[in-house]
Amino acid sequence: MRVKKTSVGAAATVVTIALGLGACAADQTKDDGVGKEQAASALEDAVGVEEPDTPEKTPSADEKKLIDAAKVVRTKTDSIGSFIVDVELKDPTKKRHDFFAQIEALDANGDRLETLYATFSHVGPGQKVTENTYFSELEWKDREQVKSYRVLSVDAN
Repeated sequence: MRVKKTSVGAAATVVTIALGLGACAADQTKDDGVGKEQAASALEDAVGVEEPDTPEKTPSADEKKLIDAAKVVRTKTDSIGSFIVDVELKDPTKKRHDFFAQIEALDANGDRLETLYATFSHVGPGQKVTENTYFSELEWKDREQVKSYRVLSVDAN
């Protein structure tokens, strides 16, 4: 977890308040039957705890080569109405590998709508393979919000 930055004096005050709120929340759970999750949530709100940001890690040269080897080539709807994303990978290595790709579906602002996964089995050096992946989290009506895709990572085994 990440806590909002404050000055040292204010931080001491926040800790003191947090300890007091924690004690109150603990008492409240005994008296009112309030759930521990609700008390923890109230405590996090009071001390300004935020969701951690996903750090943008700069890929190494080898990771970049693998990421560049994968791309979304088309989207389509199958006969039962499932939205399919075709992901293509060309093995940039000198050995046969299994690959696992993680791809983000992004909206017009570049915000993540869903993360998709594709598995490529027994791909030989220089071989180009296309695999299907499906949306699982997005409602059908929300799929039109997808404007682009970004390959986050590709792992070779």
